[in-house]
Amino acid sequence: MKLKQKFFPFEYVFTLYLALQLLPFYTLSPITSIIILILLLITKYHFEAFRFNYFIYPLAQIIILATSNIYFRIVAVLLVIFLIDLLPVYEYPEPTGKYKVGYKSIHQGEGKNLNIAVFYPTTEQDFVNRNKHFDYLMEFSKRNYDGFCLIVSRYFPPLLLLPKFLIDIAHTFFKRLFLNVTIDAELISSPATGDKYPVIVFSHGLGAFNHLMSLYFREWASHGYIVFSVDHDEQIYLKWKKYEDFVSIRVPQLEVRRKQIKAALDYVYNPDKIDQLFNRKVSLNYDKVFMAGHSFGSATSVTVAHDDSRITAGLILLDPWLDPCGDHVFQKPIGKPMILIRSVQLDKMKPVRAKVLKFVETNRGMIFSGHYKNTTHNDVTDFMLTKPKDPRHVLRLSRKSDKTNREHQLILHYTITNEFLESVLKDKIQGDYSHMIDKMRNLVQELLSKYGKDGDFIYDV
Repeated sequence: MKLKQKFFPFEYVFTLYLALQLLPFYTLSPITSIIILILLLITKYHFEAFRFNYFIYPLAQIIILATSNIYFRIVAVLLVIFLIDLLPVYEYPEPTGKYKVGYKSIHQGEGKNLNIAVFYPTTEQDFVNRNKHFDYLMEFSKRNYDGFCLIVSRYFPPLLLLPKFLIDIAHTFFKRLFLNVTIDAELISSPATGDKYPVIVFSHGLGAFNHLMSLYFREWASHGYIVFSVDHDEQIYLKWKKYEDFVSIRVPQLEVRRKQIKAALDYVYNPDKIDQLFNRKVSLNYDKVFMAGHSFGSATSVTVAHDDSRITAGLILLDPWLDPCGDHVFQKPIGKPMILIRSVQLDKMKPVRAKVLKFVETNRGMIFSGHYKNTTHNDVTDFMLTKPKDPRHVLRLSRKSDKTNREHQLILHYTITNEFLESVLKDKIQGDYSHMIDKMRNLVQELLSKYGKDGDFIYDV
């Protein structure tokens, strides 16, 4: 597993241009300097687009023009350099499975309101016909902005004054990231596990959309699974004062999500539609239909798994937020094997932690559960490729590099989820869930011996 950091040459051109203005022989007028800056910004937008640090270039230019104090001007340039390094962008790594990844999209229902992204194994790889990851992000820019408002309203309300287009600009670089999946590629002739294809149905979190876990969709598809990722278009930013109000707002949304997943399962369980999707006869393994979700999507997953027998294999719950779930979820076990991987960020929220641990206790003996140290809620989403570095890495004060940390985290998540899927798929568990849990514990310890240290993973059971 190797991550490659994306290089933005125009950002360094900006830095050199700003540094040039500190030299004694720089004699261009302020107006000329601003015109050059604007031309550089336009050129960068055309070739590279902008990311979260774009605001610092005009700000540094203003500081340099507004003061003759050399120390303030040097600090402005150093701040530009610091933010370039602080906010990296990593390209999508190659999946670890033996297959390439194909991609299709489904639009069903009245008004085409059921949207599903399909990732599947293929042997084709067409670098011309590969979709850019966040071509879709612009379609969901309102949802993305609402997610931003939801976060800052809680932690830094003054940022709500920022107009939407400034937030949109900060995400335009996503359109330059390639998923490296081939649109409408041919599905592999037969899966390695037999003549039927195993299925994973996925539900994303609040404020996300059905491509925001593509790191995992590509990985699972490369190992032979067909992944159906369902989109939930819902109202995200709503004003609330108490946490209980925030949860109650999401209860009716959870019911809508449940119906959307059931509609997706109707599609998956319709052989004619599957044959039409792949333009040939395709047999899905209806005995091995997994459900997976992140955050609010985990609440969706366990709610569906409780009352829909079409989830036949097991569940993968990534940093679940289960607070909107009904009481039955915490009182009656699902009766299927599960893995649940939490983050430290949500673990610090006592109500969230209490609900998750109650769910784990209810399903004791059938679930492998725990969390990694020093992890955030979005570390399992595609945003882990763009999250800020720990400042210690920027200042070279940490022994392990930021890139290495991200690679190891991906390896840990990939290996654990892949092992769980394979164990259930190949009936290695055979009803012995305690054996599965022991095996997952041993796997984690083995991984930590290579990529971390003992104690980095905290077990719930």
